[in-house]
Amino acid sequence: MEPVWPGRWSREQHEARRAEIGPTAFARGYHLTPAAADDLMIRPEWIQSWTTVPESFDTVLIAVDPAVTPSPTADASAIVVLGRKRNDV
Repeated sequence: MEPVWPGRWSREQHEARRAEIGPTAFARGYHLTPAAADDLMIRPEWIQSWTTVPESFDTVLIAVDPAVTPSPTADASAIVVLGRKRNDV
């Protein structure tokens, strides 16, 4: 992985820092990536969309990430609903 600021961090310093704080914290702090690809619980290639919805699901999960700051520059709220039927998510 190449340093994003080579004038400040050599490749060796970059790798040492990654080993020190771990891949997830390093990806967030040094590459502005929310999570390292190895740590993703849901991989982008697993995401699928359908135009028809099954009549029922074996499992339904709802996740909410509320925006707690009313500032216009704050992140927006997010809601996601996932349904699982057999091995199809």
